[in-house]
Amino acid sequence: MGTLFVDKLDPQSGTSLEIGSSGDTITIPSGCTITNNGTQTGFGGTNTPFFNVLLTSAPNINHATTTKINFDTVKTESSTGIYDTSNSKFTVPSGQAGNYEITLKVRLIDTDNNMMRTDFYIYKNGSSLGQFGGLTTGTDQDLRGIDSCCSIILDLAVGDYIEAYTYVETSDSGTVILYGSSGYETYLSGFKLVE
Repeated sequence: MGTLFVDKLDPQSGTSLEIGSSGDTITIPSGCTITNNGTQTGFGGTNTPFFNVLLTSAPNINHATTTKINFDTVKTESSTGIYDTSNSKFTVPSGQAGNYEITLKVRLIDTDNNMMRTDFYIYKNGSSLGQFGGLTTGTDQDLRGIDSCCSIILDLAVGDYIEAYTYVETSDSGTVILYGSSGYETYLSGFKLVE
């Protein structure tokens, strides 16, 4: 085997340049640098798919009831339809199995200033992954709201789907408000990790 010394390799006009064949190993020695000034495909990563959805309404949540959070507004997503607001689910698209970072943030308010206890849940394929939150407020007006945020890394297969739920108990057995707006009071987000 010999060594070829050149400053530039160019494919014939209108073709592409291939280095090596199937089964070969291409080695970049220690100390070398690869500089990409163009577009890369097939290596590296871009953390896609990704989504961030908001709750912009303010529904009432009943006492002692596990309630699905119906996020109604897509703030951003890597491509249209990654998150389906019609059924409030993120479903892993074809070819996108892998590890995902999922984050849930919730705000609940009891306008009657009652003691309130709440739990938050991330569901995978219709089953809870466990309880997040478990916070309790006092009866003082300044303590009548709860903000809670949780994140988890999940190994997801194509077709797996993610939902969010909350559970609330109040000292008067009344309803509380699941607070949403155009901001980030209540949201769900996720993205595929680069591996």
